Amino acid sequence: MRGIATLDWPRVIGQERYGLAAGCDATFVALRAPNAVAVAAAVAAAAAAVAVAVAVAVAAAVAAAAAAAAAAAAAAADASAPAERRVVRRGESDAGAQFTPGLRFAR
Repeated sequence: MRGIATLDWPRVIGQERYGLAAGCDATFVALRAPNAVAVAAAVAAAAAAVAVAVAVAVAAAVAAAAAAAAAAAAAAADASAPAERRVVRRGESDAGAQFTPGLRFAR
């Protein structure tokens, strides 16, 4: 049976220390390495991840603005229709009052 002593505690503690609890082993090794090139590569990878996150946020904002514009256009198109076409009462189709059940035999 494997006990808790088999866990790699320095690696886990180091990942929490550097904010890498998600398990980014390569970045963790690069940060701990004395090689300055590896550290620079890790910093560049982190900057690229931030750039991707910013690009995703900008794309989401553009999509939200487009959805809001489409909703505003739909509302404007609905507002441009005559009032008697917008209001549909119970028992009445969208075509108008001639299909109301109470008026079926009134003609």
